Amino acid sequence: MNTNRVFTKGWSNQASYRLYSRGWPNDPQTRQAYENGKQCGGCSFYATFNQDYGLCCNRKSRHHLETVFEHFTCPAFVHEGWEPHSFSDRQELHCECAGAANIPTADKPAKCLRTRRSFDHQLQRPGRARTAKEQQAVDRLHSEAEQRLIEELKREWKKQDQEVTREMLQRKGFSERYVQRFLAAEI
Repeated sequence: MNTNRVFTKGWSNQASYRLYSRGWPNDPQTRQAYENGKQCGGCSFYATFNQDYGLCCNRKSRHHLETVFEHFTCPAFVHEGWEPHSFSDRQELHCECAGAANIPTADKPAKCLRTRRSFDHQLQRPGRARTAKEQQAVDRLHSEAEQRLIEELKREWKKQDQEVTREMLQRKGFSERYVQRFLAAEI
């Protein structure tokens, strides 16, 4: 049974802990989602308390308002990446930096990328669509900014002696598109 106290250093519901520790014995779909990396730390509705635990804020989840382990999961999982989170199931509101802003040396480019995208949306006048040429220019700016960010992240991880592998990028919540771009990027 869940309690009305906020736990920040462990599970608030022991039944949820048992599901996790036993590998969801009666729920093979949830177990498969977990094995495919769909874990709470990458869910849009996960509010981090510390490096291991956070609060489930998804009203559609059977674990809503429980303190859960970041590697837990449930059928209501909404993929966004492993920080920051928008607490929304609307993909257009999801963060596009895939947590890059949390890496100190990448903070400025990530903010610049988000600012540029916001600025682009502000320039878009209601009722007027961009021309194909304008859209190509915006897409090129986005792509160039993302490429610079990818290269900066790779350099930072290299300084920290972290090997950039497909598995590492997937654990961090990067989409397949970004995984391919990271692996192809030369630094």
